[in-house]
Amino acid sequence: MIPSLLLLFLLPFPLFGETDTELSGFAETLLAFQAGNSGKTLAAKTRLRPDFEVFAGDFYLRTSLNAEYNDRTPSKTAVSVNEVYLDYTGSRFDLRAGRQIIVWGRADGVQITDIVSPKDQTELIGLDYEDTRLPVTALKARLFGTVYTLETIWIPFYSANDYPESRDNPLTELLYPRKLDFGSGGETVSYLINEEKLPDSISDSEIGLRGSLYLPVADISISFFRGWDNSPACTMEHETSDGENVITLTPDYARIWMAGIDTALPLGPVVLRMESAWIGGRSFSRDNAFESPVRTDQIMALAGIDWNPGDGWSLTGQYIEDIIPDYDNKLAREQRSNSITLSISRKLFRETLELSVSSAAGLEHIDSYSSIEVEYAFSDAFHLTLGGVFFSEGLNGKGDYGMYDEFSSIWSRGRFSF
Repeated sequence: MIPSLLLLFLLPFPLFGETDTELSGFAETLLAFQAGNSGKTLAAKTRLRPDFEVFAGDFYLRTSLNAEYNDRTPSKTAVSVNEVYLDYTGSRFDLRAGRQIIVWGRADGVQITDIVSPKDQTELIGLDYEDTRLPVTALKARLFGTVYTLETIWIPFYSANDYPESRDNPLTELLYPRKLDFGSGGETVSYLINEEKLPDSISDSEIGLRGSLYLPVADISISFFRGWDNSPACTMEHETSDGENVITLTPDYARIWMAGIDTALPLGPVVLRMESAWIGGRSFSRDNAFESPVRTDQIMALAGIDWNPGDGWSLTGQYIEDIIPDYDNKLAREQRSNSITLSISRKLFRETLELSVSSAAGLEHIDSYSSIEVEYAFSDAFHLTLGGVFFSEGLNGKGDYGMYDEFSSIWSRGRFSF
C-alpha cells in the first residue's frame, strides 16, 4: 500500500516543471549495558533514518524511512516507512495527506493532550520522547489568520500503541511474564491476543479539532479529539489445553473523547506552561485482571516552567496531576497520581559539550527515574553521547518506576547526521 501511495503522491510533480530535492537524515549506533555487576547487554542496535524531500511550487513531499539492525532484539530488525506525506500550501491554509506524526500540547515528555499519534513502547533505553511517537495515516488541514491557527484532522483507520511481544525483547517479560501463580505456585504460561474487537473499518475513523491563539502576552490552544484509546486495558482469560496454561488477552478498545487546553506565558528568560485535559470513557484495568476493565473519565493537568538564564544553562520543571473523579476501588491504579519532572542542562566549550541531568518522581510512593547524559559534538555532523539511566522503587516496593529496576543501565550512542 505504501509504495502505491508514494507513487500517487509523485504523480503531480512533473506538472510543475522544475523541482528541488533534498536528502537528509542520520545514522546511529546504540549500546547499553545493565548497571551493576552483571553488565548484561540490554541494547545493541544500528539505525539509519533517511529523509527524502521534494519541492515543486506549492507542493512538498516528504518520505522518511527507518532501517534498523537490532542484535539484542532481532524481531526489531527491519526496514519500514516512518512518514510519507504530501503537503499543499495556499495563501492562508495548508493541507497534508499521508502517514504523518501529529503533535499536540506543550508538556515535556508527558502525555496530556498529545494523544493523537500512538507511542512506541517496545524500547526504553537511549530514546528521546520524540522518537517514541508513531505516525498515523491522516488528512490534516490548517487555516492561518493573523493571530490564530485552526487545525482539523481526520484519521480513517485506528492505530494502537506498539507494545513488546517477541520473547527476544527484554521488556516482554514485564508485560507477559512466563510464569504466573494460580494458587499452586508459579506455572509456565503462553499468551494469545484476541483482536476480534479491534476497530478496523472506516466507520471507526477519528477526528480532531485544535484552535490556537497567539497573543502578545500568551499563546493559548484549545483541543478536541474523538477517537479510540491508543493504550487499551485488557481482560485475561485462563484455559488449560493439553496440560498447557494459556492466557487469552482481550483488549478493551474504548471510544473516547478528549477536551483540552494549553498555554505558554513568556516572561523574559522564563516561560510558564500549563496544560490540562478531560478524557471521557477511558478503559482501566481492575486489580483482578480476569475481570472486565472499567470505563470512566480521567482528568490530567500540568504546570511547568522553562528557564534559560544564559551562559548555556537551561532548566525545565513540571508538576503533573492525574485524577479519576468517579473512582472504583477495584481498579489496578489509585484514584490520584501526582508526580514531578526536573531537567537541568548546560552547554560548554562553544556549545560543543552538553551536560544534562533529568529525573522524574512519583510523589505518592517516592519512586523515581534519573538520567545523566554527556554529549560531545566532534563536528556539526557527528555527536557522541554517554549516559546512565537509573530506576528505583518507592516506599514498601510500590510505584511504577520500580518495575524497571533491571533496566538501570549505562549506555552510549554515536550519531552521524547528513
